[in-house]
Amino acid sequence: MGLVLAVALLALALSLGTGGRVRLLAEQRLRGAAVLVLAVLLEVAAAALGASGTAWTVVSSAGTLLAAGAVLANRRTAGSLLLGAGLLLNAAVVVANGAMPVSTAAAARAGVPAAELRLAEDPAHEALDGRTRLPWLADRLPVAAPWRREVASPGDVLAAAGVAAWAWSATRPGRAPRRPAGSGGAPWPAARSERGRRRSAAPAP
Repeated sequence: MGLVLAVALLALALSLGTGGRVRLLAEQRLRGAAVLVLAVLLEVAAAALGASGTAWTVVSSAGTLLAAGAVLANRRTAGSLLLGAGLLLNAAVVVANGAMPVSTAAAARAGVPAAELRLAEDPAHEALDGRTRLPWLADRLPVAAPWRREVASPGDVLAAAGVAAWAWSATRPGRAPRRPAGSGGAPWPAARSERGRRRSAAPAP
């Protein structure tokens, strides 16, 4: 989650620094926003209630399916396919193992002490070992960012790219319509209205 937020904020900052407009975010119309909120609340409630094993897998999978449905409803939005792919990859490894496997070696490379992982107390995560299914989709990518050190999964990377693409696209001003070929030097709307004035000024036969 930290990686997704950091990359999204970076994309937003780059857009605003190159002519983007933050007010355009308020004009975005995303479908299924309530479904996304419900998906997040499901996982937060499961973690707060200490769900583990099969219960956690079911709740996490339900939350991911709800989020994937909302992403599908916004499939024409920039970054939605990347975000959806990331969610599905994370869901696949969680369903296969009952929790998200975490590489302690990668955590050490990122500067996260093993004691801070608290894998024995966290029902949503477990240690990556030889019994892990789909190990290439686990949290195994060290992220040693100055503001937050963590371990990310390939799904997290795709999700971060998707959110960043949306943040960039949502804050870019719209482009003026192109004029069709052969309209001369005047822009298209001006050329069209000029032709209309000429027709209305022409004497009737």
